[in-house]
Amino acid sequence: MSIDEQLLQLGDQLRAEGVAIGTSELLDAVAVLAELDWRDRATFQQGLAATLAKSPEDRRVFDLVFERFFFRAAEAAAIEAGVVEAGGAGASADAAQQIDLEQLRAQIAEALAEGDEGRMQDLARLALAAIGRASEGSGVVGIDVQRIRRALGLRSDPQPDYPPGDPRREGLPRDALRRFEAMLRRELERAQIERTQALPPSRPLGDLDRAIRSFERSPNQLIFGSKPALPEYHGGQ
Repeated sequence: MSIDEQLLQLGDQLRAEGVAIGTSELLDAVAVLAELDWRDRATFQQGLAATLAKSPEDRRVFDLVFERFFFRAAEAAAIEAGVVEAGGAGASADAAQQIDLEQLRAQIAEALAEGDEGRMQDLARLALAAIGRASEGSGVVGIDVQRIRRALGLRSDPQPDYPPGDPRREGLPRDALRRFEAMLRRELERAQIERTQALPPSRPLGDLDRAIRSFERSPNQLIFGSKPALPEYHGGQ
């Protein structure tokens, strides 16, 4: 499939997520492609975003769809070629038992505070090995991401119980937390793809956002189907 054909598919996925993409935006994007090196991912993504995302909300959706689209394209090619990544999402249970969880938590916090993308990626894989495989997942990637994050104690609000110098004491950067969650999501999806040898269905981002917010507000309700203990107050009466 040519890069132009992939661009058209990307445009279709952006439209499906509510981003207004017309012929003129796609023509602009095609023109930009002639000036960009697609191997430079950051510049490539920035150039396409400049033509296809017209608002901050469009840019947020674009970044998510771009990540999902090209990750899935790479995984589809790997499935077709019969490639399985060694030592990544398929880490063994024996390796997981050798990981010091407290040390892992501290290393992740340090990498998030420093914004070290390479370390964050490596540590996301270790976290999946140490926590993601320690207990059976829910089968829903978004929920499992939040479960692993909670087990790691990753929070943006200050945690004064930690000693001075520990980045968790002042709270971890929100942007870095979001990037780390995206890395966890990719590793969980890769593990699912390796197990099933098929790409999972692509879920609309709006539905996914609502599911994650619902889990954060009331995890018991989403996991066990329980109702809130107290009646909701709507004002008035």
